[in-house]
Amino acid sequence: MTAPPGPGPASLMDAATFAALYQRLRDASAWGPADRRGGLNYITPEQVLAAAGEVRLGRTVTLAAPIETRVAPDNPDPAVHVMTSPAGDQADPDGLSFATDRLAMNIHGNADSHIDALCHVIYQARLYNDVPADTVGATGAAELSIQVARNGIVGRGVLLDIPRLRGTPWLELGSDSNNDTCPSAAERVEFPVHVLAVNAMGLHLLDWLQLDDLAGLCEEAGRWSFCCVVAPLRLVRGTGSPVNPIAIL
Repeated sequence: MTAPPGPGPASLMDAATFAALYQRLRDASAWGPADRRGGLNYITPEQVLAAAGEVRLGRTVTLAAPIETRVAPDNPDPAVHVMTSPAGDQADPDGLSFATDRLAMNIHGNADSHIDALCHVIYQARLYNDVPADTVGATGAAELSIQVARNGIVGRGVLLDIPRLRGTPWLELGSDSNNDTCPSAAERVEFPVHVLAVNAMGLHLLDWLQLDDLAGLCEEAGRWSFCCVVAPLRLVRGTGSPVNPIAIL
């Protein structure tokens, strides 16, 4: 196997196959050259109303992982959370005090839950819908920023609990569809998935979610579909956003 053109881990397909698939997915867009919303165009008011019909129990659960502030092998530059006002033991005993804090974090990485904007993945010097890569500059993205999702993303979610189907508590990192160990499989898949999904198809990807609590609630409820609400921050020129998706059953 050979890698697809451009930087990235080895692919699961040869370069010619990857290039053909990439072009076919790009050509499938029905929104025209001026489109900046990509897959969000599919979420119509009718789709939102249908998703609301998934709410039957009134139960909510987060899909976000806790924000990490400790250095780890997969998170060498973690979030920084500091208090910016005196601690409670220094509060004014005769008046009003406030506890305030500050958070600094990377949007993208391998630890914190986030959503990728369509300006995040640059392939062959182009963004989604053939937008030039130089529209992303030192001050952020002039095109395709996460701002296009400022009104939130609401739709029907479906949990595919593969470990449960296989009768195991988890999948080993890098195991393939046949449950054979393949240490580099996750890395090999990550590059083509981001290029094909974000750059070619215009899909806003959610990365590094925590689905254990959702899996437990779905099993308890005996169903695996739900209403999902995703609310990115209004980072006007951002290439993505930290996010706390909520599943509602």
